[in-house]
Amino acid sequence: MMLFAKMAAMLKGQVAPRLPISYTVNGGGSVAAANPATITSVPLGAADPTRLVVATIFWANSSARTVSSATINGAPATIIQQTSSSEIGIAIVQADLSGTNATSGAVVVTFSGAVTGNV
Repeated sequence: MMLFAKMAAMLKGQVAPRLPISYTVNGGGSVAAANPATITSVPLGAADPTRLVVATIFWANSSARTVSSATINGAPATIIQQTSSSEIGIAIVQADLSGTNATSGAVVVTFSGAVTGNV
């Protein structure tokens, strides 16, 4: 119940949110099928001592594949959620980048098997 009280106070402007939020749409573009797939020069937002980066990864394939692991700017990423079918897949991953000043970096994704379409 305390969580709901804090959320209500934040919505009323009584409590400042803890983290600044920024986002980039289609920041890294796409790469041809590879396993692992490396997308370079992905915008990571401004350096911040509490930065957590969340990335959404899409891929095309001729059979169902899942993300086995991922890194963002070299930091291990946690797979938050993913789903795939015989044609397309999507995963949401996050990594703690609080210890780096990088504003862009590589996202490296390893799949459960070879993918046949763009990532």
